[in-house]
Amino acid sequence: MPSPSREPARLALDVLEKGFEAAVSALAARCCVNGTLDNDRLDAHQINAYELAFASSELLAAREMAQSGGGLAQAFLAEALPSALQRLEAIAFDLNADLGLGAIRGSADYAQMLRQGRGEALARIGASVLANPTDFAHVETSPDIDLMRDTFFRFGQDVVVPQAEEIHRKDRCIPDALLEQMKDMGVFGLSVPMRYGGSAPDEGEDNLAMIAVTEALSEASLGVAGSLITRPEILTRAILTGG
Repeated sequence: MPSPSREPARLALDVLEKGFEAAVSALAARCCVNGTLDNDRLDAHQINAYELAFASSELLAAREMAQSGGGLAQAFLAEALPSALQRLEAIAFDLNADLGLGAIRGSADYAQMLRQGRGEALARIGASVLANPTDFAHVETSPDIDLMRDTFFRFGQDVVVPQAEEIHRKDRCIPDALLEQMKDMGVFGLSVPMRYGGSAPDEGEDNLAMIAVTEALSEASLGVAGSLITRPEILTRAILTGG
């Protein structure tokens, strides 16, 4: 049985997840014609689609954190759930849809969840973290992931860093030479399955590899290197999912 400290978050999550499903249905109804997604209608509702996707990520992460419990989890929930609620309320207003969220802000469960992760509770959590230092940056990974991280970290420091300041300050385009080097290293194929010439496994997704390389390049420059590989990742996953 869930501990009392986690129960308010779980109850609030249940309401929000039901509201999310209602929002998905309401948005789908607005964006479809005869049961088929209409591109023009979806484009007209792209802000709602974006907010819905963001809320989906927040609720998924919140559900995982609610399972773990602890002070840091409570602090995360006290930030993520109000954010998801605000997004869903905006969607409900824009679509004139009832998502069943009306009573959540005034509920005792929602208030208790906030108290567990804000104000004095958050100060106590911070004091506990300072008193018991933990290396949050260290994540156990496989030798292959470690090698990829080290390789791209060195590339970022040796190749990206010397160019990054001028590119940022003078608002220059990413040099073709740099893009060619990254392409030759296979960085744009991290989400492409091996059967199509990439380095991702044919079955499943290698999220850790993508995260490790993104972090290594972002340490050199998010704009010049780190964010570049997210574009082909998003495109690849969209093609693999939707064709």
